[in-house]
This record gives sequence, structure tokens and C-alpha cells, in this order.
Amino acid sequence: MISLSFSHAGQRIRECRKLTQEELNKLPPNMRKPDDCPRERLPIRVVFSSNGETLYEAVRLPTGLWKDGSSNVYRRLTVEGVSQRLFIGMNESGESPEFDFTLEQEVDLEPGKHLVVRFDDIQQSFVFKQE
Repeated sequence: MISLSFSHAGQRIRECRKLTQEELNKLPPNMRKPDDCPRERLPIRVVFSSNGETLYEAVRLPTGLWKDGSSNVYRRLTVEGVSQRLFIGMNESGESPEFDFTLEQEVDLEPGKHLVVRFDDIQQSFVFKQE
């Protein structure tokens, strides 16, 4: 059994920009922030494969009323309990076919064991953990 289980916030839909003094003057005093940063985030694209065969591929939308939350991935997959070349890739930055994060690793899957694929937000990398 393999579980893909993680949440990750894609990049913002556009970069923050500095407001000009003229733009700031048009705002009420309590709303005058020097930067204009959008809340909305891009969806993430995830691909997971075993021995070159795609087992899971999806585009996950951000959560939240303003689409400013994380995108959630949870999928359980059953695979044969043998040595497999596992690959996971995630794109968080838009329409590019390239992945922003990847992990490819040979893993011995023991019968009755459970492999969890998660994303470590601190290290900014994927982790395969067998339990």
C-alpha cells in the first residue's frame, strides 16, 4: 500500500508590487500598505509513477474562499510488494511542464508494509517513509 498524503500551497498568482505614492494617497489611511500582494494561489500538478508507469496524476486546486489556501493530495494505491523505482513530481508555479519538486528513488516494498509519500515544507522536498 502506498499513500500520497500532503498539503502544499502553490505560488501566488502574481508577484507582489509596490504601490506608488499616488495609489497610496487614494486609499483610506487604515488601508495604506506599501505592497499589493494577491491572496489567490496557483493550483499544483502532481504526478506519481512506479517503474515508469503513471499511477496518479492530478491538478489540485487551492482551498479557501479566496483560493488562498493549500492544495490537498490524498490517494491510496495498491502495488505489488517488490522493489520499485518510484517517482513523484510536483509543479507549483503554473502551466510549465517542468516540476518544481521531484523525488525518484528505488524502494523495496515489503508485503504488508505501508509507504507514505509526504512533502516536507521545512526542507521543501518529498519524503518516502515506509511504516
